[in-house]
Amino acid sequence: MKKITNKDIYDFISSELKYHPDLPRHSPEELKAKCDDESFWLELQEHLDCFRICDICGRPIVEGYVVDDGREIYCSESCLLKNYKKEQIKEIFQDANGIGTSYYTNWYEESINYNK
Repeated sequence: MKKITNKDIYDFISSELKYHPDLPRHSPEELKAKCDDESFWLELQEHLDCFRICDICGRPIVEGYVVDDGREIYCSESCLLKNYKKEQIKEIFQDANGIGTSYYTNWYEESINYNK
């Protein structure tokens, strides 16, 4: 699978806005200019299910770590390590039954399949 870049994220979110006629359109460049405006992303996230916001860096993400059934969201292992030690991470993501409330996911692919 292709590694998703920041440019891909802004391109994707911009394209998702076209499916929501009540939301203002933003070009990828306009979205990127708002990358540090967490209140903008929190408001937009209420309307779009194709991305989340990292609990540590506050950036929009389309794939990442979900902890405790979505109570915490992290974009990368480095952000995850700001709240947890490596030993804790292994424990959190280990589940004997294969069904857990902490996992790595990709909202990008889910949204692409839904909007086809």
